Amino acid sequence: MRRQGGFTLLEMLGAIVLLALGLAVLMSALGDAARNQVRGEVRSGMAQVARSLMAERSLQALQPGIQEGERDGVHWHFECVLRNSLPGIDLYHLALTLRQGPREERFTTLRLQRVAQVAAP
Repeated sequence: MRRQGGFTLLEMLGAIVLLALGLAVLMSALGDAARNQVRGEVRSGMAQVARSLMAERSLQALQPGIQEGERDGVHWHFECVLRNSLPGIDLYHLALTLRQGPREERFTTLRLQRVAQVAAP
């Protein structure tokens, strides 16, 4: 008697289960990658707004205080605090907080600014 070649029903079920598990892992990884991509794009957009706002503030004479506004759908809160003052130079701490929906990012830096000398009469 010759035995027929092929797979048994149990072997086929095992292969299908392994294939389903592999596809589930793959779909989970693809979902995570898509979420990370979206988060990265949002973070990149907020960082671009932060760079733009910090650059604008650097072009102006720094003044201690708080400013707020909105740009590109991002609410911003800018705080400038005088940390130290030396003859001819002021050190400012700049803090920028950006909010877009539930997401919040905070950026801080220190800036030096020359103090304008007033000529004595």
